[in-house]
Amino acid sequence: MAFLYSYLPQRRAIDVGANRGDVTARLLRAGFEVYAFEPYPPVFEKLQERFLKQPGFHAFPYALGALNETRQFHLADDLTDEKTYDDSTFYNSLIPHSMSEGLVFKGSIPVTVKTLADLHQSDEMPCEVGLVKIDTEGFDLEVIKGMGEYRYPVVVAE
Repeated sequence: MAFLYSYLPQRRAIDVGANRGDVTARLLRAGFEVYAFEPYPPVFEKLQERFLKQPGFHAFPYALGALNETRQFHLADDLTDEKTYDDSTFYNSLIPHSMSEGLVFKGSIPVTVKTLADLHQSDEMPCEVGLVKIDTEGFDLEVIKGMGEYRYPVVVAE
């Protein structure tokens, strides 16, 4: 990952749907400044604790999408006896969808959704970004729509 990313023109990355920060960790090790987005409060707290003292780490407690709005964030739960899915927060989503056997959505919470275009225009985040990683359990296209006229050298979507 570090070798491939060394060819990007900007050493800034956006991690949309960062969850606990596994991709963020790799990007930070590769020398990137990372803007991580995670809307689920308990996971956001863990993400912040994990990287709080890392230089170049910026965390945002909201989701990204096509519109600035408040949406319901659907919470996944592993109902299997053996807890097959380890960490069901990986399956939380802004869009309820079908899931594997044993996983269900169990409740929802309201979360703030913002667009990448507005974050750039408000200077909350720089415009010069080399990589955007999107893993939003079915909401990826909405994140891309929220880019507006902004373009990035590499966009990785689920």
